[in-house]
Parts: sequence; structure tokens; C-alpha cells
Amino acid sequence: MIRRLFGISVAIGCLMSVGRASADQPPPPTRSQAAQRLPQTLGPKGKPALSKKPLLRGGPGGRPERARERVSVEERRKRSMERWEKSRSKRRYRRQIRMYQRYGAELLKQDDVAKEQQVNAQRVAELQHILRLATQANDRASRETARAVMRQEKRRHNLRMRDLQKLYGKSKLPTSGGAK
Repeated sequence: MIRRLFGISVAIGCLMSVGRASADQPPPPTRSQAAQRLPQTLGPKGKPALSKKPLLRGGPGGRPERARERVSVEERRKRSMERWEKSRSKRRYRRQIRMYQRYGAELLKQDDVAKEQQVNAQRVAELQHILRLATQANDRASRETARAVMRQEKRRHNLRMRDLQKLYGKSKLPTSGGAK
């Protein structure tokens, strides 16, 4: 247990000491395609044009109705993965729309911005994993450390994005305030 937590703290230290992503990695190929597609999918008042369907349909008590058929474990696992993929794609789509609203399509097309977004996403994913492990281990100190490092990473990312906005021109972010 202590070795695992020590490994987690070493990982946090290494994560914070890592610099920018190497310049030889190309940005994801779909970024320019998304830049052209997403701004056109906004609804009225610049908000995402999302479906009006209710998320849960069901019978009495709001419970979803289920067929009474027997399904193999593999089939249930397949259905579960399909639902997860669908919800993942919706969350990703909504996140992309928020990014375009916040930063604008022109800024997000820049290579430096794409690299910063990628570095931030990787770091936050690792920190969330560490936080989950600390929560499962019921280790309050490690949880607090992971949350503190997440706040520090958010602050670093916001400052870097602000610098990139100044570098590339138009700024949509407010000039005052910091990470929450």
C-alpha cells in the first residue's frame, strides 16, 4: 500500500516536471476537420444544437423498460460498450463545442494550441486516475495532494492558453481572474 502511494507521489512529481510536448509530434489529424464542422452545428444564441429527446424513457417510477429476454454475457458486454461509446462521443462533442465557443476556431487550428490541449488532457487524465486510486485506498493525504496538483495544472494550462491567445491575436478569454 505504501509502495503504491509512494509510486503515485513520484508520478505526480514527474508529471509536474515534464515540460511541453516534443515539437516533433504532429497534432491529431481530425482537428482541422472538426474546426470546419463544429462552428456550424451551434444552435440559437451560440449554444450547442442538441437533441430535445428525454435522456430516460420508461414506465412507472421512471425506470427504463427492459425486455425480458435472456442475453448472453458477451451480448450484454457488447451492448454496454456500445452505450459507453455513444455517451463518450456525446461528451467529446459537447466538450469540443465548448472549446470552440471559448477559444474560437482560428486559435484551435494552431499547432502550439493543439499540443497544449493534448498535454493538458494527458496530465489531467493521469491525475484523475491517481485520484481514483487514492479514493479506493481511502487515503486522504494522497487525495488532497492529487487535487492540489490538479488545481496547479489547471492554473498552468489557463496561463499557457492566455499566452497563446496573446501570441496569435484575438482573445476571447477575460483578462482578469485565474483558475478556480
